[in-house]
Amino acid sequence: MTTTAAHRSVARTYPLIGLLLLLAAAFVRLWQISTRPGFEWDEPVYEVIGRNEAAHGLLQTKTEVVASPEPYLYHPPFYYKLLGWWFELFGAGVTQARVLAAIGSLLMLVLLWALLRRLIGNWALLAVALIAFDGWMVFSNRISWIENTMMPIGVAGLWLYVRALGNPKVLNFALAGFLLGATAVYKHLGIYFLGAAVIHWIVIRREGRGHAVLLAVAVSVIVSYIGSMFLVFGDVYERESGVQVLRSLGQELSRGSIDSLGDLFGPLMAQYKIFVSTLVLAAIGGGLLIYRTVLIIRHRAEIRRLGADYGQTVLYSWAVAGVLLLAVSQIKLPQYFLMVIVPLYCFIVSEVRTFVAQSVAKQNRNQFGYATRPHIVVGALAAVLMLAGLGASAQRMYGYRDRALQDVATWTAQPANMPTDAIVITEESVGTTIKQPYCKLWRGDTCAGATHIITYTSHTQKPSTENRLMDLVATATEVYRASGYKETLVVYRLPRPVRSTQ
Repeated sequence: MTTTAAHRSVARTYPLIGLLLLLAAAFVRLWQISTRPGFEWDEPVYEVIGRNEAAHGLLQTKTEVVASPEPYLYHPPFYYKLLGWWFELFGAGVTQARVLAAIGSLLMLVLLWALLRRLIGNWALLAVALIAFDGWMVFSNRISWIENTMMPIGVAGLWLYVRALGNPKVLNFALAGFLLGATAVYKHLGIYFLGAAVIHWIVIRREGRGHAVLLAVAVSVIVSYIGSMFLVFGDVYERESGVQVLRSLGQELSRGSIDSLGDLFGPLMAQYKIFVSTLVLAAIGGGLLIYRTVLIIRHRAEIRRLGADYGQTVLYSWAVAGVLLLAVSQIKLPQYFLMVIVPLYCFIVSEVRTFVAQSVAKQNRNQFGYATRPHIVVGALAAVLMLAGLGASAQRMYGYRDRALQDVATWTAQPANMPTDAIVITEESVGTTIKQPYCKLWRGDTCAGATHIITYTSHTQKPSTENRLMDLVATATEVYRASGYKETLVVYRLPRPVRSTQ
């Protein structure tokens, strides 16, 4: 059998391999998803909003005891609308929300395969496999983070963009711009997909008219959304969305923001070091990005003469956009990392593809055997990385007790431990998990009638430094403590109800 015939024979098995890969990816994402891992920070809040949307058509989370109900607009409403519809069909709960997230991640893998087949051919299978079985991705895709349902929209937008590059009609660029703009509307940080297209335009300096149309349509979608939200929600939208933007830029105080190198590397050396294969691949990807950036700068003329094969440049631009997103955002929430991992792994595979092709060409052989050794080495290394990733995700989810938020909810639900009408000063995520009415931490001693305080700290969530709160804690008695893999929650009982100082 000739080399070409053998390659065709192997290629014919790719759809079957892809189907088996997708089934395996579904299994590792859905198995015991209701209990593993424990509740993550945003999940109780999102679940309550989705429940209110399903039951009452209200875009609201649990309201503080001293506040008036208002729409929850820190993020765009579309995920919560989707979650409400999902709850109507399958019932409400964190488990149902997690299943929706897992399905979104599987849809992303399918769309990613379609995108990568256009860009790097059959090497798409390797990139999708690395993402499907990466430890951090498996863990993240089991959590009801908005990003899990945002990624398929963005990947579909990039697919339309690549399609427009191959068939550069104005309509094709307009369709790509519409979907890339819609991704930013679905989740604000989804704008990095649009950023990838803009960076690619800067790199290739081609199809200027098409790119201008794409950008104009995307901006029109975003501006139309913002204008509509102002018309419907007015000052509430401006205030809540503005707070989220300012937090991301480091202009608004946030306990999850990065103020020093210790804030960045501390969590990596603590709770995230378990995902060692992910960190290694991310470091390799970062190094390759620097290397490729130097080459692009040195060989501008060669880049400009590129034909319709944009495999490396599109994936390079997407990876650069992801790294810039992580660098600019001052809130290093863990779900943001998955937006970087996906393009970075795709870029790594595109670079490996180029390296292997060059190696095989240098060997100048037409027979199977020695010429295929680079593929064998790459396959073996990929298998080791995927096994390491699966081991890390299994250890993260099954190797530790990780139910701190649930434990606190269970403890506070017992009237003997805490009256159901007790007012608690705590975080929003904790306040939505417990049955009792609550005030947010920043209110401190202005929360009249409060009898308990529940604090939450982790490697990424710093202890509160509010003096009014700390003064209260100093007088309180610790009555319960719950610890998970990364966080500690402490329940305090105050010696007397708070008398508001306002």
